[in-house]
Amino acid sequence: MVVAETGHFDEFPHKQGHGRKLTARDWWIMAALMVGIMLSPLNVMFTTVALPTMRDYFGVDVEQATWIGTAYFIPAVALMPLQSQLGRRWGVRRVYGLGLLVLAGGAFLSVLAPTFQWLLASRVVQGIGWSALYPLALTLINRQFPAGRQGEMVGLWESSVGLTTIIAPLIGGALVQFLGWRSLYAVMGLFAASGVLLTRLTMPARGATERSIKSDWMSVLLLTLALILSLLGITQRNPILLVLSILTWLGWAFFTRRLENPSMPPGIFGNRRFVTASLAANIRMLVAIATLTALPLFFEDVQGLSPSLVGSLVVIYSLFLFVGSWPGGRWSDRSGAAVPGAVGFVAMIVGVLMLLGLDENLVVWFVALALALRGLGAGLSQAPYAKAATEAVPAEQTQAAAGLYGTIRYSGLALGTALVGIFLQTRLTHYDALQGGADALLAYRELWLLLAAILIVGLGVTLIMARSRPDRPLVEVVENGRA
Repeated sequence: MVVAETGHFDEFPHKQGHGRKLTARDWWIMAALMVGIMLSPLNVMFTTVALPTMRDYFGVDVEQATWIGTAYFIPAVALMPLQSQLGRRWGVRRVYGLGLLVLAGGAFLSVLAPTFQWLLASRVVQGIGWSALYPLALTLINRQFPAGRQGEMVGLWESSVGLTTIIAPLIGGALVQFLGWRSLYAVMGLFAASGVLLTRLTMPARGATERSIKSDWMSVLLLTLALILSLLGITQRNPILLVLSILTWLGWAFFTRRLENPSMPPGIFGNRRFVTASLAANIRMLVAIATLTALPLFFEDVQGLSPSLVGSLVVIYSLFLFVGSWPGGRWSDRSGAAVPGAVGFVAMIVGVLMLLGLDENLVVWFVALALALRGLGAGLSQAPYAKAATEAVPAEQTQAAAGLYGTIRYSGLALGTALVGIFLQTRLTHYDALQGGADALLAYRELWLLLAAILIVGLGVTLIMARSRPDRPLVEVVENGRA
C-alpha cells in the first residue's frame, strides 16, 4: 500500500505519469463508473414514463405523485458532501460499491411496494445510494487515469448519460405497457447489482483513504442539513424552510471556520475557478431540465402532438447530448475547460432562441435543428466544468470539491423544475390559457426568452472562469499542492 505525501492511503498505487497508456483494467473500471452515472437518467426516465400509471395504481393526485421523483432527488443531491466524507474515511471504492448496493436494495423495495408511503420510502433509499456515485466517481477518475486523458475520460463517462436518455424512454414505455411499472425497478435493481459486481472485481480494495485527517462530522452534517432545507424550501416554496436553511448555512460557516483542518472548508467558496465552474454547471443543468420539462407540455398544449411523437422529438436532444460529450472532454484536455464550455453555451443559446420561431404548426426540420443545437451544446459543456472544478482545488480537497460540485450541479434540477412550474402557471393564468391553445404560445415564448437570458448569464460566468486561472494538468496541481 502506498502512502502519499499528503498523508492519505493511495487506493490506486499503479497510477503513473501524464501519458500512461490505458489498460484493459482501466476500461473495466470505467465500465463500473458508467453503470453508476447511467442509473440517474435511467431512474428519472423510468419514473417519468411510469408516473401516470403509478398515480392511478395508488389513487393519489398529481401533486402527491410528483413526490415519487422528489423523494429520490433531494437525498441524491443533498447527501453528496456526506458521501465524499465517508469516502475519505472508509475508502472510495468501498463507499462507491455500497452506494450501488443501497440503490439496488431501494429499487427492489419499490418492486415490493404495497402502499404509496412504502414506495416513497424506497425512493428515498435509492436517492441515498445514488448520492455516493457521482462525487466518488469523479474522485476515482481523478486517481485512476493519467492527467492528460482525464478530460476525455470524464467526457466518455458523462456521454453514457446521453446514451441512457435515448434508450430509457423506449425501454421504459414497453416495460410499463407489457409487464407493469414494478418491472422498471426490477430492471434498475439488477443493473445496479451488476455495478456492484464490476466494482468488486475491477477496483483495488484498499484501506481508508485519509485516516490521518481528523473527521469533522458536525460540519458535514450541518452542510447536509442546510442543503436539505434549501432544496425543500425551494421546491415547496416554503419561506419558513428557506429561513431555517439560511440559519443553518450561517451555522455551518461559523462552526467550520473554527476547525483547524476542515474537510469541507468554507474557503473553497472563495476559489473563483471552483465557484464559477460549479455555477456554470448548475445553470447548464437548470436550463436543460427546464427545457425538457417545458417542451413536451408545449408540443401537447400548443401543437397537439401525440406522446409518441413528442418522445421521438426529445430523443434528438439526447442523441446530440451523447454525440457532444466525449469530444467536449477531449477538447478540454487540449484547450482548457473554458473554450468548449463557452462554445457549448453559445450553441445552447442559439437553440433556445430558435424555439421562439415555433408556433401552432410543427416544422420537423426546424424543431430537430433547435434540439440538436441544445443537445450538442449541453454535451460539449458537460465534462469541462467537472474537470475545471476538481483541478481548481488543492489535492487534499479534491473529494470535498467533487461532492460540492456534484451537489451544486444537480441542484439545478430542482431549480429548473420549480422555475418551469411557477413561471408557466403564472403566465398561462395571465393569458387565460391553462387549457392550452394558441394563447399559450405567448407564455411559452416568454419562457424561452427567460431561459436564453439565463444561458447568457452562464456564458458570462464561463468567461469569468477563463480569466480566473489558466487550466493546468492535474499532475502540476498535485505537485504544487495548490490551485
